Amino acid sequence: MRQKDIQNRIVAQRTFFSQNTTREYRFRMDQLSCLAKAIRAYEKPLAQALHADMKKPAFEAFTSEIAVPLLDISFTKKHLKRWMKPTRYKKTALSPFAKAQTIPEPRGNVLIIAPWNYPVHLALLPLVSSIAAGNCSLIKPSEITPETSQVLTKMIVEYFDPGFITCVEGAVQETQWLLEEQYDYIFFTGSTHVGKIVMRAAAKHLTPLTLELGGKCPVIVGADANINQAAKDIIWGTCANAGQTCVAPDHVLVHQSQKDAFIAACKTHIHTLYGKDPQKSPDYARIVSDSHFDRLVGLLEGQDIVYGGTHNKKERYIAPTLVSPKGKNPKIMQEEIFGPLLPIISFSQTKEVVAHIQSHPSPLAIYLYAKKSITKNMIIPHTKSGAVSVNSVLSYTAHPGLPFGGIGDSGFGAYHGKHGFDAFTYTRTVYTQNNPQRSAFRFPPYSAKTLGLVKKLFRI
Repeated sequence: MRQKDIQNRIVAQRTFFSQNTTREYRFRMDQLSCLAKAIRAYEKPLAQALHADMKKPAFEAFTSEIAVPLLDISFTKKHLKRWMKPTRYKKTALSPFAKAQTIPEPRGNVLIIAPWNYPVHLALLPLVSSIAAGNCSLIKPSEITPETSQVLTKMIVEYFDPGFITCVEGAVQETQWLLEEQYDYIFFTGSTHVGKIVMRAAAKHLTPLTLELGGKCPVIVGADANINQAAKDIIWGTCANAGQTCVAPDHVLVHQSQKDAFIAACKTHIHTLYGKDPQKSPDYARIVSDSHFDRLVGLLEGQDIVYGGTHNKKERYIAPTLVSPKGKNPKIMQEEIFGPLLPIISFSQTKEVVAHIQSHPSPLAIYLYAKKSITKNMIIPHTKSGAVSVNSVLSYTAHPGLPFGGIGDSGFGAYHGKHGFDAFTYTRTVYTQNNPQRSAFRFPPYSAKTLGLVKKLFRI
């Protein structure tokens, strides 16, 4: 696509938005229904494309890519009328005859840049919020999953007016062209490195934005944890989508008294979930690209591999791998892993865990397996993260009512449900003076008497 074509699409969307059609409740509801219809119609082609790009199992394709936006659409339609209502405010001593309210207004024309790891889910979920808020949307699917990008674009073209929703396919060049243009809002999901580039581009036009980034999400397994359940959850969270999930368990901090039992349980559950040879399992995805494969293999260099570690570049296969980190601050403990590698570190006191988390950038999520509330009370108040999930991994992200977002290096801003609607709107104040008679004391010349009356009126 040429740069001029991108510019023309943006102009078309600005024209569409200026017609005020998107402000109507009925229009938004119809478009949400249209999106749900489109997803259902394209369920099979999307699943096939996801398998072609990264061998994503059909079950994972449906549960993590198809079902989530459909559930969010249903949740949004149920609550949208209430979300759109103005908020009215009580009269004050200074404005006894005025009517004050705020109205959630659409931002206008928004850019949604989607990542490759969940290329359907993370393109469509912000789109649901954008439609609900009354915006026009330009979606940039990831070129790293080309089959999915093509099918997603075909779906959007078939079901939506390009003035309302359009897709721009392409790689780095097209993304750069997109970021040169001005929008009313930008929603980006991806790495922290690219997030900084997007933020610099947005700053040129003072464009507000949401950044959904990554982070090294730690899992704490306390001395009193249910080791078998913790190991099963953590292995599933580490291996789902071959670990290519922004909220996947990145590393485990396990109490030293439970380390051996935890490792043994992890090995058992790898066999249970994916068989003795996960390479043959139809339920185990593949690494998305050669470069990402090489990076992950590089993280294993010099490390103590407790279990797994086998890999096949031709298939972009990396086995579920348990690692005991070696050396002072090894690379595997410096950057987000984003693959099926699980470093395991032991601790003796909870304060060590707190110090470890505090010494790293704030993650999207902290996972905690513990029975006693004292452990929770040590971890939660003394750390920062987008979320804390107790005795569960990943699952909190599927709740349509909960905000999803990071803090610090893991991003800022949140979405899902009402939080997504709020992200894609701005609050507009409408103030109406109903009394034509103005209070005389507010106008000069002032006097000590009128000042006294004001203080008495305000009870100051």
